[in-house]
Amino acid sequence: MQSNQGQAHVSSAVQPGTTPSRKAGGLLTLPRRLLSAKPLSPLNAHRIAGAILVSRLLLGAFYSIAIPIWEAYDEPGHYQYAHYVRTQHTLPQAGDPAAEEIEERMQPPLYYVLGALAISPIHTSDDLAPQLNPFFPTGTGGVNYAIHPDSESFPYRGTVLAVHVLRLLSVALSLVGIACTYLIGLTIAPARREIALGAMAIHAFWPQFLFSGSVVTNDVLAGAIGSAILLVLMRMVRARAAAWQALTLGALFGLGLLSKLNTVALLPVAILVVIKAAISSVRYSSMPQRLAWCLQALAGGVVLLAAWAILQQMTYVVIPVLGYGQSPLSAEALRAAMRSLAGLDLATVRAAVAHTLYTFFATFGWGNIAVESLLYDVYAVLLIVATAGLALFFVRRRSEPTPASVAVLLAQFLAVLILPLLLVPAHGQEVSFAPGRYLLPGLSAFSVLLYVGCDEVSRFRKTSPLPAVVVAALALFAVVIPFRYIRPAYARPPLLSLADVEHLENPVALNFGDKIQLLGYEVETSHARPRRPAAIALYWRALKEMDRDYTVCVRLIGPEGEPYPADCTYPQRGNYATSLWKRGDIFKDTYYGRVPRDVPAPSVASINVAIFTYPEEEYLPALDAQGALIGESVTFGRVKVASSEKFDPDIPHSLAYYLGDSIALIGYGLEGTSRPGDTLTLRLYWSPLAAIGQDYTVFVHLMDRDGRLWAQHDGQTRNDTYPTGLWDEGEVIEDERRLTLPADLPAGTYEIRVGMYSLETMQRLPAVDDGGERQPDDAIVLTEIAIAPDSNP
Repeated sequence: MQSNQGQAHVSSAVQPGTTPSRKAGGLLTLPRRLLSAKPLSPLNAHRIAGAILVSRLLLGAFYSIAIPIWEAYDEPGHYQYAHYVRTQHTLPQAGDPAAEEIEERMQPPLYYVLGALAISPIHTSDDLAPQLNPFFPTGTGGVNYAIHPDSESFPYRGTVLAVHVLRLLSVALSLVGIACTYLIGLTIAPARREIALGAMAIHAFWPQFLFSGSVVTNDVLAGAIGSAILLVLMRMVRARAAAWQALTLGALFGLGLLSKLNTVALLPVAILVVIKAAISSVRYSSMPQRLAWCLQALAGGVVLLAAWAILQQMTYVVIPVLGYGQSPLSAEALRAAMRSLAGLDLATVRAAVAHTLYTFFATFGWGNIAVESLLYDVYAVLLIVATAGLALFFVRRRSEPTPASVAVLLAQFLAVLILPLLLVPAHGQEVSFAPGRYLLPGLSAFSVLLYVGCDEVSRFRKTSPLPAVVVAALALFAVVIPFRYIRPAYARPPLLSLADVEHLENPVALNFGDKIQLLGYEVETSHARPRRPAAIALYWRALKEMDRDYTVCVRLIGPEGEPYPADCTYPQRGNYATSLWKRGDIFKDTYYGRVPRDVPAPSVASINVAIFTYPEEEYLPALDAQGALIGESVTFGRVKVASSEKFDPDIPHSLAYYLGDSIALIGYGLEGTSRPGDTLTLRLYWSPLAAIGQDYTVFVHLMDRDGRLWAQHDGQTRNDTYPTGLWDEGEVIEDERRLTLPADLPAGTYEIRVGMYSLETMQRLPAVDDGGERQPDDAIVLTEIAIAPDSNP
């Protein structure tokens, strides 16, 4: 028994016959060490492990600073709980109004008790609460849950300081799980220390764990306890189990239940391991040893049941699969959960597993900040490769690590993966209720499995760098994440000078309540279309400092004055709410003009802006440059609304005429009867040869042979809804015109003539045919119509 345990615990002493290394192992040497065929000495392995822990500590501390407070899933509720325990010196009590306000009151208490101890010296009399971004739930109102005033900046005080101290507690707890992963690796493969170091590095730099381990959440404590449970199980599997290990497991599971209920996922496999270990250990033991095994195993069970009993006495703790009701833990609740699980269909299971694994890798904030899709694809490929490697491992039956150890780790990770599926049927088959952070108790198992799988694939070639590449890539990605994803997501806009906005393309000089000035705008996308909104940049200037947060509402207005869906949000999607503005601040902010699916297109829309308080809807009056009242909102500018589908018409009569240098008349269609009093429907088909940049008016004239005008229809194209200044080169525009024939129109032959002119100058565009011949009066003769004599004089 002593020798077996000696295999599980690696000594840091220099082995006989070896020369002590003159260079200390460090984090930067890890990829080279993983590639090296030479075994790592225990001392160098420990040095590298220490470097990983220090690096993770520093990185976690930086993450805790880079992530604005309250910008992690349920962090305000987790802080509320710890603050309540710290100030009330008790757990949430039924009937206490303060307890009723704690959003996370249904959680087990251990993390919050530790948190209360950590923040006990801090004065939090400011009772600072999150200044909420009301448009956060919409999905388009910004990723920030809260507004972040300057008071949150360093040096931290009061509640802000308490939140950061709790985050550092999470960072420290995360190191426990990382260290356990290293010890698990040494336990299952003492002769291959690179497995321990590689799995440790994967655990340390796993993106989702880095984020969760740097904010206020009980997930990190559950993850640390889950790793400790796996460590004890691996030592029981690898070597002859001792009786104290059963007691330790019971204590750890008790702590796990008091931390977060998802640690119970590890229990079924653990029970099987304990039973097998007990049978193996007591078979050839003496009676006192058997008695000791029984007593300590019983004590472990008692500890676990005591934790369960504590939870049952807590008013608010509920089983998550039943949602956020007030039902206490009970056997009936568990049976209800099992019944809900039976309602899962295969498609939902696949979607839920995909969502869980996706969010287990990398989503930040409140789960609303993702990385590039390519990285998720690489992650998926890595999982496939590692899975194939594990299959090869079991086929080849390696001795280090043993198949039994890897099988237990695999079973435990699968158990942790299955547990979140219980949440899906309990919440209307919504897969978002199975987030990846619920897998953190199994992260140690995952890290070892991922490394072993990649290592097995790499052993097709003796020098394959796959495991080292994975570790190096994760470490590099961990450093990049705050700068590429987190900090930009919550950044305030860069401030501009007056010189920067002196020559805006579209100056407007509008004023809202003598508090906010709109200097100008830009339409950043060429057009809007259904499901593809137009980006509209507005340039704001603060005329005075404000203590209220105003909502800016931007929408497009159709050509008939019909309002389209609005983009209502705090400025900069909440990152620069008006209460944060300083007098004289100038910045650019982008809004999105959306159009409904059934809007006739192409057409023109104008921009409408309103500023008001939410939810009271008290509007700041819109004033023009002279201070005259415009109203509650102001409308200006124009945006092209394009069709979602390419327009390829069947033109009845093809033509080839050109107006100016940029417009072609390519055909027409004519419908209706040529009788006095009737209306003819004329469709003109235009195609711009280049950007036009000016609005022209189309004329349609009915002329007799003497040049007398009998009927006409003048106006901009598409019934004044699509001016030529918005046309794009190469598109085809169908322009319908209705020409009503006078009731007293004499019999004879008439010409339908068309052309374009500038309404400002009344000058017509030169009209030429395909041969370059200019048309008389710059009017194109489309066709002739004949009016027959009246048969009933």
